[in-house]
Amino acid sequence: IPPSIEILPAMPGATKIGNATPSEELADSGTAVGHFSIHGMTCGACVSTVERVLAKCPGVRSAQVTLMTERARVEFDPSSTNEAALVEAVEEIGFEAVHISTELVFPASSRLPEPDPTILGIFEVDGMMCGACVSTVERGISAVSGVESVSVALLTKRAQVRFRPALASHASIIEAIEDLGFEASHLEDVRESNAVQDKRNQVQQGFLKISPPFDAAEVESAVRDAGGVNALRWLKDYGDRNADSPNLEVSYEDGVIGIRKILEMLEVAGFDAKVSSAHAASTLHRARVGDIRSNLRWLLFSATFAVPCMLCAMVLPRFESIGAVLMMDLGRGIPLNALILWVLATPVQFIVGARFYKAAYKGMKHCSYGMDFLIAMGTSAAYFYSAFAVLYAAAVGDASSSDHHDDHSHSGHGSEGNIAHDGAHFFETSATLITFVLLGKYLEAVAKFRT
Repeated sequence: IPPSIEILPAMPGATKIGNATPSEELADSGTAVGHFSIHGMTCGACVSTVERVLAKCPGVRSAQVTLMTERARVEFDPSSTNEAALVEAVEEIGFEAVHISTELVFPASSRLPEPDPTILGIFEVDGMMCGACVSTVERGISAVSGVESVSVALLTKRAQVRFRPALASHASIIEAIEDLGFEASHLEDVRESNAVQDKRNQVQQGFLKISPPFDAAEVESAVRDAGGVNALRWLKDYGDRNADSPNLEVSYEDGVIGIRKILEMLEVAGFDAKVSSAHAASTLHRARVGDIRSNLRWLLFSATFAVPCMLCAMVLPRFESIGAVLMMDLGRGIPLNALILWVLATPVQFIVGARFYKAAYKGMKHCSYGMDFLIAMGTSAAYFYSAFAVLYAAAVGDASSSDHHDDHSHSGHGSEGNIAHDGAHFFETSATLITFVLLGKYLEAVAKFRT
């Protein structure tokens, strides 16, 4: 077997056919399943486009594409189509396809069961930070009864879920995601029947990068000459942000024309064009701008309390006059700075930090202890121990607190009943930790926007 050819495991009872045998040899055998490698997909929208185009090919009964593995599984009638036609259909929309293998699934005497209608639901999932989060969401959705397949994209925060409406619903899928500690919302549906996606022409968006010099009007004229093109829009603020080589957003009917055909027409007209790496840029742009603004608002709110908290705990006490005021005893061994820090840290801990508590609780219900759980536990330990220190000092009191204050430089944090006065409280720790986490989320959102 050539090293470039990968033989995937055959289904139980299936007959394996390698690349060397064309699908025509299976023409009298019923149904074949072809495995293909698809390159160039970057998000859930790409997966949906490839699946829809494959499903429209004559003789195709079902098409399932996985983004993570870049594989496509196509069930088709070998008497109506073949692997070369399927590869050509994928390449027509701007992706690279390679046939890997074909296997015989059903003998000619078998009749394919008529499956129930399915729905391809598109959901937005917020709160994912890494590949582990993606795996957690996919496992959680897959556990819902009636769900047939799941594909989650981290960058676009999208989940494509194929499910049977008789067994599952949008609410049950959203509930499963939220139970894991993530936020979810339903965006749209693509109804399917007989395991084949809706074959009506659907409007797709393609993004082309035109190399200068060129005349925008001439480019638009060349593209509009192609049948099936509905709208054009120039996007100069997306992709690599090179104003001299902007992206052209093309809305077209995928059943009439493909993005590759549009590229060929531009090349014939004398323009240097290629598929832009910024496909789905407008959608991603709006989503990422929203993330930046949301994270920035929470960061500024948290910093409003955390910065004064840090100053009162670490900087101002170093100045003798200010330090004396902050260490002023309010009675029963409670210094003024302990009360100030408590007041400043509380909004950060319970208003800003509510998101971490909520996510940690939902994760604990499923025995999932992620980053939100660690943040909630760490900040809670610092905050509640500090609150205990202040309340303990107030409850126990100390008639000799003033004498203890004189010996503070020699006694450290050790005198019982005066732990608050000795500085054994860490309110600033919880406030600054949450603020730095939000700063990281804001920088992550900015980095995603720039890529």
